[in-house]
Amino acid sequence: HLPAFAEPLQFLIESKTLSNATAISNAGEAIRSRRVTVDLSALPKAVSPNAVRLNLFEDKVLDAYLETLRKLDDDTFTWSGVLEDDPLSSVTISVLDDVVQGNVHSPVYGEFQIRYLRDDLHEVREIDLAALSPCGVNSTDTVAVDPRSTEPIRWGEKNKDGIYTIDVLVPYTASALQAVGGKKPMKALINLAIAEANDAYINSLVDIELRLVGSFELTCNEI
Repeated sequence: HLPAFAEPLQFLIESKTLSNATAISNAGEAIRSRRVTVDLSALPKAVSPNAVRLNLFEDKVLDAYLETLRKLDDDTFTWSGVLEDDPLSSVTISVLDDVVQGNVHSPVYGEFQIRYLRDDLHEVREIDLAALSPCGVNSTDTVAVDPRSTEPIRWGEKNKDGIYTIDVLVPYTASALQAVGGKKPMKALINLAIAEANDAYINSLVDIELRLVGSFELTCNEI
């Protein structure tokens, strides 16, 4: 639980450059959205005090507390935690300099995104999961495992913490790069995905972790 003495700081600041009225995002899965700037100083970097106030919308002001901080570079880190009164929730925020990408998953309050737009402007979105595109795999993509085998799947050598590390290289197209707003937003979004995957492995007691070894733009066009 949050320490009683820690009054969380508000992470999101209403943008003064656009109308304060709640709008519908260009993202087709968004129920509603609003434009904001972010106050990075509000994100706690230590266990105590560890609270941040996510003022997503007027009727959705949620307090989250830090569980895992992964520092990737001087101005690059991912922040993972849970909502104060929803133990099944997850809050993941990826920061690269002044670019922020984030997701909030909650069975109680719903699904939300924080996405970079341009300059110091970001957008908060409430997401309709039913409107998301389905997963692009089917039964033909299944990895066959002999049910008679008693040998565990081996990912390589475990590290000193008893975890298998899987190196990940992420390619992206020019269209994807343009859609997210540039290389920094793309890298922050990739870091967000890696952090969410690793948090899921930890919470599921799966002894593997993903390690991003690089990302690059493809020279081919999308089909």
